[in-house]
Amino acid sequence: MTAEGMRNPYPHSRYVGLIPGGIMNGIAGNMADAPVLDTEYGFDWRTTEYWSPHNAFYLWTVSALERA
Repeated sequence: MTAEGMRNPYPHSRYVGLIPGGIMNGIAGNMADAPVLDTEYGFDWRTTEYWSPHNAFYLWTVSALERA
């Protein structure tokens, strides 16, 4: 989650910039089906792009936990 913790990767879209609270794509896979995570600040669109489903699932889960 952007703006939480330390050493957050920079998002793929340099035009939008950082979105506090935004959740990035995260771990992706390569051609050998091995996990890939951009930890070198290489602007890899597969791992450092904001993606709406991740944000929606996070909000859904947090609201379900709040009700429980």
